Amino acid sequence: MEEIVASVRNAISEWHGIDLYKVVIVKPGGLPKTSSGKLQRGECRKAYLDGTLRIIMEHPGQPTNVVQSTEVKGSTHRKIFEVKSRSVTDTARLVRGCIASAIGINPENVTDDTPFSVYGLSSLHVIRICAELQNIFARRVSPGLIYEHSTVQSLSTFLSTHSAEIHTEDFGVSSLPNEPIAIIGMACRFPGADNLARFWDLLMNGAESIGLVPSDRWDWKEFYSPGIIKPNQMSTCYGGFLKEIDHFDSLFFGLSAQEAIHMDPQQRLLLEVAWEALEDAGENIKQLAGSAVGVFVGLSSFDYAEILRRQHEISPFAGPGGALSIAANRLSYTFDLQGPSIVVDTGAVLCNRW
Repeated sequence: MEEIVASVRNAISEWHGIDLYKVVIVKPGGLPKTSSGKLQRGECRKAYLDGTLRIIMEHPGQPTNVVQSTEVKGSTHRKIFEVKSRSVTDTARLVRGCIASAIGINPENVTDDTPFSVYGLSSLHVIRICAELQNIFARRVSPGLIYEHSTVQSLSTFLSTHSAEIHTEDFGVSSLPNEPIAIIGMACRFPGADNLARFWDLLMNGAESIGLVPSDRWDWKEFYSPGIIKPNQMSTCYGGFLKEIDHFDSLFFGLSAQEAIHMDPQQRLLLEVAWEALEDAGENIKQLAGSAVGVFVGLSSFDYAEILRRQHEISPFAGPGGALSIAANRLSYTFDLQGPSIVVDTGAVLCNRW
């Protein structure tokens, strides 16, 4: 065990320039993970601090920049970790290391006054950098902080001069403010599940929803190239597909067949699931007409508009049918909802911030 700890300590010190806190061995499956199998670092830290982590063996150690104390409120004990400040120079070295590690370059190529946008950081890079900084400094580091302090010098100055008192619950859902929001209706379309009941059955039974490309989409044998990537060929013949996306009752929503053809399938599906969600909530759609109901839609891709453009499909309906902004507006118009009607493209927002 001592040899393992020494190796890990040396590796961490070499790559990140920080002291090893502790080495903890847990039971298989004992770490909190997301539904896609990713490690939930904040939850792991919270479980360790709360004493709920299923630990097999623990090697002692003490971080050099963290002081633990306990706050008592009534009968409730709350662990607090007060982070000692670091020098700007030391902090800058650690920040450079995190950036270099995230994008795979030498830390010497990261300079203090170069804007982060020059390094071509993607949103995924930013999330990784935030996670590393959060672990190093034992404090919350949000992507917004990276955008606001967009150079190593600016970010290091902020991190080293703003002390942080970290409560164990800061990394859990309990830290979120209580808002008067309730989910009262749901609807969905997923591969292998075209409604909530089937989606639940799929999850409970561990069923597989990924399969061969359906014959009504395209002949995968014509484009499949296993092992070697070739122009105009695919390296896989599997995928997740929704069924009958062309089966849309346009008249039900007051649309002509010609307009429906030029509508992005995302807009057609959105109309269907919105109607189903309102039904699931027990809402009378006619009674909602004219009321201050807001519509907020998360949407990003516009592949269908590109397909129509390449096929020279010119129509008065092609513009609104492929525009992302129209998706929420179409719901508001169809159901006569008078509140805010907004489409949020989070990918575009991240890019524009740079």
